[in-house]
Amino acid sequence: GPRSLNFTVDDVELDASAFLPQSGHDLVTGQPITYHAGTGTIAGLVDGQQYYVIRDTESLAFQLALTASEAFATQPIVLSSEPSGNFSFEITSVDGNVIYGTNHGLETGQALQYNAGDGPASLSLISGETYYAIRIDDTRFELAASRADALAKQPLTLTGQLNGNQYERVTTDTVVQLFNASLAKPVVDEQFDLLTIPNHHLIDGTHVIYRPAGTALGGLVDGGEYVVHVVDGDSIQLQSPINSQTVDLAAPTTFGNGRHALYVVHADLDIDRDVFLLADHGFDNGEIVTYYSDGQPAIGGLTDGADYEVIRLNGDEIQLSPMGQATAIDVTAGAEAYDLHRLVSQSGGEVAFTPELIAPGRDVSLVLFNADALPALDLANNTIRIDNHQYAEGEKVRYLQTDGSDIGGLQNGAEYTVHVV
Repeated sequence: GPRSLNFTVDDVELDASAFLPQSGHDLVTGQPITYHAGTGTIAGLVDGQQYYVIRDTESLAFQLALTASEAFATQPIVLSSEPSGNFSFEITSVDGNVIYGTNHGLETGQALQYNAGDGPASLSLISGETYYAIRIDDTRFELAASRADALAKQPLTLTGQLNGNQYERVTTDTVVQLFNASLAKPVVDEQFDLLTIPNHHLIDGTHVIYRPAGTALGGLVDGGEYVVHVVDGDSIQLQSPINSQTVDLAAPTTFGNGRHALYVVHADLDIDRDVFLLADHGFDNGEIVTYYSDGQPAIGGLTDGADYEVIRLNGDEIQLSPMGQATAIDVTAGAEAYDLHRLVSQSGGEVAFTPELIAPGRDVSLVLFNADALPALDLANNTIRIDNHQYAEGEKVRYLQTDGSDIGGLQNGAEYTVHVV
């Protein structure tokens, strides 16, 4: 079941074709999300269809695009009605008790409500029941029966399977504000040109695309491609893909701009799904194309210079089938990293692509970091710094920590009252 971002009439601005959520979210440009209608479908959107986020750099507002390439080109869908509904973050798979969901945004102890939708409940869960998240990383989490169990890292034993019911989802109305109590230095280290990103899961040589939240960091360009040099599991440097020189970083001079993003550049071939990821490929279903590896080792299952038929999945994805057959070819490894291959149609259209790259698994597609994060604790004044916290004076909050060490004076799981400084 997906994590949902719910919205009402008041959250939709038709003139701008934008959503203006009242609570925080971790959506970033290019992120896939699925729309589910509430009291009625928004004209321009289809209930249950996947769209791609266009995030406003200065606020929580966002728009939707039909494809990832249109999202990065800021080409939004035009909206023309205002019912309520929600956007969900889909669960991709389950392994034992571990649930996979791209950029799920959940934190340990966060309350979730499961709804089975129009079919039987999945994974031995109970529809309508409240569960509690146990965060593993940005793409994996477990469920616990109580907040105490979640904090103790005692997950439920899941049995059965994901049923894929229509409208099946996990929702949460809990807003989680994160702060790193152990952060002793800024995220951007100008002296050593380091980015401190705990548990980044990147590997040495990974290519990433940088997208800022607001003003770009000094030394980096919005949309620029860089190569990751891993210093350790919590810190990286970014290098030029042209000359391998480390980027000379400069810390931000303005604060509260939100999270910056590093999009992992994966190969244009997903071997697990036999899918070619070719943005705006322009091929039609059944179109005949010729595959060329141009003297380099060919993709397993394909022959250099051979003709194949296109199975068009969408504007950015295709599969290939043998001539006269409807079954997709089971492609395998064989191409070498960074070699350029081509598909050429009989009408003259050509798409060049890179079937193999150095990159982590596809579950690591996005790394977020708050570039202007400063040490959160001021022990002398008993204050906690959380940029753009949006708390109101007297608001009730619950303190949760996940590393086994409470901040002195606070108790894990206890409720406190906010005093806004």
